[in-house]
This record gives sequence, structure tokens and C-alpha cells, in this order.
Amino acid sequence: SRGEESFFYGPSRVTSAWIKYINDCQEKYLKKYHPDINHTDIVVTFFPTNLGQLPILNNTSTEFDLFVDVLDVFEKHFTDVVLMIKPHAVTNINLLVSEMNKRNIKHRITYLHPTILILRSSIVIASTPTNIFGDSKLIGTPTIEYSDLHKDILECTNGGSMAREYVDSFINKDKSKLISDVDMYIKQKIIIHTCDYPGASVLINNMLKL
Repeated sequence: SRGEESFFYGPSRVTSAWIKYINDCQEKYLKKYHPDINHTDIVVTFFPTNLGQLPILNNTSTEFDLFVDVLDVFEKHFTDVVLMIKPHAVTNINLLVSEMNKRNIKHRITYLHPTILILRSSIVIASTPTNIFGDSKLIGTPTIEYSDLHKDILECTNGGSMAREYVDSFINKDKSKLISDVDMYIKQKIIIHTCDYPGASVLINNMLKL
């Protein structure tokens, strides 16, 4: 009410309590729901939306086309990587499962919280701007936006992402670039999913001070 003090709380996902909780419990949930994934596995997570037509994409493209490109790249070039796929509430799950059943890819369809997946991943990939990119940036996990933006949008963004401050690599329908960037980030071995990894304890401590 008028005259009372107020304060800005901010997004709950970046509070110290939430970060500490996720850091403390992530290993438990990974072991419970994906016990076959071990500490030595390289994990990349893809976050799809509806896999259909999106107004920001070229008229001839769908998110499913981009998803197929990503699968092609991992099936042919990154056979040792575990590809985690986190469906959105609007994802066409039947289409997703049908396509995955055709593939010889180490993959898991997962419903774990995005923050757990980000912490465990070497790379996060999506085809549209998403708050997942912001969370990944905070945590320090590299982000790739693999898209096919409409030319009018590309004009407005000077050929880049609409969320460029949160995207490490913007790739507009270029599988060769996707291969090279995935390879680059994997070789950097940026895996910080527990404090057992070098630098992770420092990162978590810094986040808890926010």
C-alpha cells in the first residue's frame, strides 16, 4: 500500500537459495532419472519448442527442419556425445519420439529441470531465443542458437540473434558451422555440473553472492 517500503525481488531462478538447492541436489536427480550417464560422458542439451512453424523463421522452414539438422550433425560427427532433449510443454512429442526412433544417436528425452541440465551440459542448443540462454549465460555454459530466421528479422538484428547478449554462437541454417562450433566447445571441456570439476566451486560461490 501507499507509504509502505517495497523492494524488487527479481527472477527466482537466480537467487542464491535456488542456485544452492540445485547445486546440492542435481547429482541425486541425475542418478535417479538417468543412471546410465556418468561423470565422463559429454552431454549436450537441446531445448525444442513446438517443432512446427514459427513466425520468426523463414516461410519454408519449421523448427522440425532445424531439429533434423541438429540430429544429422550429432549422428554423423559426435557419436560419443549424449544428446539430452528437453521437450517444451508445447512440443509435438509424438513427432519428436518418431524421429528419434529412426536415429542411431546416444540420446535421452528428459524432464529434469532446465537448470540441472544446463549445469551438466557442455553446450546448450535451441532454435529460438529462450530464457534458457539467459540461465546458461549466468551459469557459464556455452549457448548455440541454430535457427533459420526470416530475412526481415535478420535485417533488424544485423544478421545476428535477437538475444545476442545471451548467445555465444548464432548459426543461421549452416550445418558446417554447427559442426565446427560444437566441436570447439566440446574441446574446451566446459563441464561444471558439480563442484568436483575445476573452477566449479568458485563459480557456485560467486553465484551465491548475487
